[in-house]
Amino acid sequence: RHRRRCPPPARANAALAVVPTQGAPLDTAALTAALENFDATAMDQEVSRLAAVLPPLELLRDVLMPVLAQVGDEWHRGPARIAHEHLMSSTMRNILGSFLRLYARPDVSTRLLFATPAGERHEVGTLGAAMLAASCGLGVAYLGPDLPAREIVESVRPAGAQVMVLG
Repeated sequence: RHRRRCPPPARANAALAVVPTQGAPLDTAALTAALENFDATAMDQEVSRLAAVLPPLELLRDVLMPVLAQVGDEWHRGPARIAHEHLMSSTMRNILGSFLRLYARPDVSTRLLFATPAGERHEVGTLGAAMLAASCGLGVAYLGPDLPAREIVESVRPAGAQVMVLG
């Protein structure tokens, strides 16, 4: 169903840059229209449709992150509201969390722990990175946003993580 193309380590940072996929640009007009109308059901349906045809990296890089950036830009310029940005973030959190559970592999030897430190409530980038790691076959424990440092550090060993990723 999904092609699992994980970038080689040397290209990992460049892989998240917002660049169009090869071929025709993706049409996100239906997603944007649903967002403008606060139609969460239509947003979920459109993101699910795109998720069915795109590998995880392309969904995140070419659809979700650009739309979130666009609504953030529009909020700063005036046409969009903070509520639009929060709705898009919520939709992204739901789909990325679903993928994280879908790709979960408890039987792998390489495990990563993902979290954001206290005071950081923006979790979409960290959750996206966790989903990409899981889609590449790595074990992932995602703790979520806004955690005290002690909680994060004390979770590494019980989670069996060799790597801690802070967003």
